[in-house]
Amino acid sequence: MSGIRNHIVTLCLLTAVALPFVAGSAHAQQATIDALTLVDPVRCAGNGRVRATITINDCSNPVVSIAAPGNSGAGNLCLSLGTGTHDREFSYSVLEVPPNSPIVFTLVLQDGFDGPLIDTATLPFNCSTGGPIACSDTPLASCRSAGFSKLALHNSFRNRSDKVSWLWRKGEATTAADYADPTTDAAYSLCIYNNGVLSAANEIAPDASLWKSIKGGFKHKENVFTGKTALTLKAGAEGKAKITAKISGLIAPDPLFPFEAPLITIQLVNEDSGLCFESVFDAEDIKKNKATQAGPLSSFSGHGTLKGVAK
Repeated sequence: MSGIRNHIVTLCLLTAVALPFVAGSAHAQQATIDALTLVDPVRCAGNGRVRATITINDCSNPVVSIAAPGNSGAGNLCLSLGTGTHDREFSYSVLEVPPNSPIVFTLVLQDGFDGPLIDTATLPFNCSTGGPIACSDTPLASCRSAGFSKLALHNSFRNRSDKVSWLWRKGEATTAADYADPTTDAAYSLCIYNNGVLSAANEIAPDASLWKSIKGGFKHKENVFTGKTALTLKAGAEGKAKITAKISGLIAPDPLFPFEAPLITIQLVNEDSGLCFESVFDAEDIKKNKATQAGPLSSFSGHGTLKGVAK
């Protein structure tokens, strides 16, 4: 949002995982990614490096591999490093993205180049501000909920058709002061989770030219070549607070489809105070969940459409 593109950089050429830092997946007895950090200087266009801390507990399988964009993989990582905890750097290559674009760096550890997924680690980074986005790897606890929520996601092969629409209505009691002041220094992150794992993230930076104070809250509006953004934060007593967000075009987030056995959580987080607002959509709330291919000859199913209503 706010002119920021959620540009996903996949660090494994064999899969299209787009999930900021996740660790401890299945088969953790074999190997885990314990941390993922960026190596200075961070390059949001061109070549750069990431550093991963990896623990190998079982070296019986000779073809544990790890890969990065621009790399085919690190080869027989298990045999070359042995058991224990190791720090290792991997290079990546990023195409030039629109200004103020977050990049989600994703590292994938597999049991062989064509084997099952062992672990993943992801990290969203804002190229404009030079720092990480405030979305956590799993949903925050104790966020303010709403009596009625509505969500629509559309991730298209033609990125200009991407859309996100979120309604948080009949919310918990919230004052205008709770929102802080995004016209001066209050930054927000919009975080979308698929089954408890971060799938897409956007940062909404403070900007007096894009935010304005309204009665009982704040309103953000932007219409640029890369897309449109509209965000409204309204205060209210219990059951009266309301938040709406609409994003379209290149600046819209790109959650990865399909959403299997979906439990979708969307959170808006104040980066300074940690105050958050959320909607949760379980399987019964999902009205449409369809993955689509990029074309008749493509096997990539990362695009799709999802709609949900939660009461």
